[in-house]
Amino acid sequence: MKMFVKKIMKTTINLFTSIALLLATINSTAQNRVSIDNETSTLNWTGKKVLGEHTGTIKLANSFIVLDEKGVKNGEINIEMTSITNTDMEGEWSDKLVGHLKSADFFDTEKHPNATFTINEVIHKSETLHLASGILTIKGISNPLSFPIQIKNTDSMMEITGLAEVDRTLYDVKYGSASFFDSLGDKAINNLFELNFDLKVKRK
Repeated sequence: MKMFVKKIMKTTINLFTSIALLLATINSTAQNRVSIDNETSTLNWTGKKVLGEHTGTIKLANSFIVLDEKGVKNGEINIEMTSITNTDMEGEWSDKLVGHLKSADFFDTEKHPNATFTINEVIHKSETLHLASGILTIKGISNPLSFPIQIKNTDSMMEITGLAEVDRTLYDVKYGSASFFDSLGDKAINNLFELNFDLKVKRK
């Protein structure tokens, strides 16, 4: 009787082990982590103020998305804040703006060289229109963020585009904000800034 029970237990354990391995294999097959091409992808920023706006670029590094049978499932976008540039001015004025953006008044890139957007969920609204939701971390401060994205597929590439509006004051970037400082007049800077992105994933 004891031998029979031992055989049943061993058979049951082997069965559960086989099922677990099968599920792990299926999950691995169904989900595919792919790298975002840093060289061809772009991330552009726009900051607006009372008397105009400034624009520039920021580089990406070691970013990826995870694909399943429905498309993009989740992922992580790593942003090199130290690479921030200005594109609407030249020379000394451009250098001064970039230096100010890197300073503690804004993104304090010496202490916080990277920002991250962790994609937790993508809701597929149509074949091309989707809603990405996740956590944006800037200066070590994390807040939820959602925005629409468009996804285009070709034989050689997947392209993910969209525009996210970010409230900088949620990340302790309060310089020039009329929400925190009085009598700024035409020197006030909008709390919201825009991140316009074009992410490209090459198909193998």
